[in-house]
Amino acid sequence: MNDMLDNPIEVGDVVLFPGGNARYGGLKMVVGIVVKMTAKRCTLLTSHIPDDGKANKTTNKTGVKVLLCNDPAVLSSSEVSALREEANV
Repeated sequence: MNDMLDNPIEVGDVVLFPGGNARYGGLKMVVGIVVKMTAKRCTLLTSHIPDDGKANKTTNKTGVKVLLCNDPAVLSSSEVSALREEANV
């Protein structure tokens, strides 16, 4: 499966996608780790950046809705490390 810029996505990769609502409280950046994949959809364990104190949750997205993250600042953040511990990746 490929992301929105046609980069290949694998299980264990860190991805970003927008979340929230501009009308009610603003947009948020959501970070997720791919925990499993099918041919058309991937299951992600997600958290917000910066952390909003809510529990991590799983969600399903198609590849064209997510962006593979290669930014070292995001990859070394506490949110991503907590997601990796929970996902056992």
